[in-house]
Amino acid sequence: MPRRGDDFGPQPQIAFPRLTPAVKAMLIGVVALFVVQMIEQEWLQRGWFARFLLLHPKQIFQKFPELWRLVTWPVVEAPDPRALLFGCITLYFFATELEEDFGTRRFVLFMAISVLSIGVVAALYGLAHPVYFSKPVYGLEPIGYLLITMWGMRYPHRRLFFPPVSARVLVWVTLGMAILFILARAAQQSPAASLGAIGLGWAFARYWDRIDDWLDRRRLASLKKKRDGGGRLRVLPGGRGDDPKKRDKRFLN
Repeated sequence: MPRRGDDFGPQPQIAFPRLTPAVKAMLIGVVALFVVQMIEQEWLQRGWFARFLLLHPKQIFQKFPELWRLVTWPVVEAPDPRALLFGCITLYFFATELEEDFGTRRFVLFMAISVLSIGVVAALYGLAHPVYFSKPVYGLEPIGYLLITMWGMRYPHRRLFFPPVSARVLVWVTLGMAILFILARAAQQSPAASLGAIGLGWAFARYWDRIDDWLDRRRLASLKKKRDGGGRLRVLPGGRGDDPKKRDKRFLN
């Protein structure tokens, strides 16, 4: 649970983050989809979510690749409320500050790139490791690993109320726990999803400012192009040699 304050001297009291627009929408969507999934899967015995939205590497590399699975896999949770709770906690305590830092539009872009990147990493690992070629990738757990790593590396001197460690130490604890689960074979899905998420979180924390600057330059260049294009002079029909029916009389003296 992060504490608010500056990077080197956070205040002693706990300050719960203010819900930001994108995180609020994500939390509502995650909980609502989990309820629908549990009703559809456990009570109606249909399994529609798992059948059409889960990421299976073998379905990405088949003759007709189902590429939408690279971005839909996080909406399918394991039938365990604890996994949902972990995902919601990481979204609330870590993603809110990132959204405040990035801005809502850039944060949504960051999350979309992250989901797609983790899906691609897990699919490629399944192609290289036959054991995980048919095992699914799902749930918010990898996204939680990525958010913790991104937050911890971006604000390394922040301290948490619980556990009482710095953000930098939290990243190492997260990595250690992920490796421990893999060694104990307690992970329910490909280890590439969790370790890949941690690696991507580290890379985004290191290079996101450069990506952000590049996006700003692209946006400014696009605005400049529109402004210059709108200011060009153009010839309007209205002279004596033009067809009288095509003359624009607003510009005739």
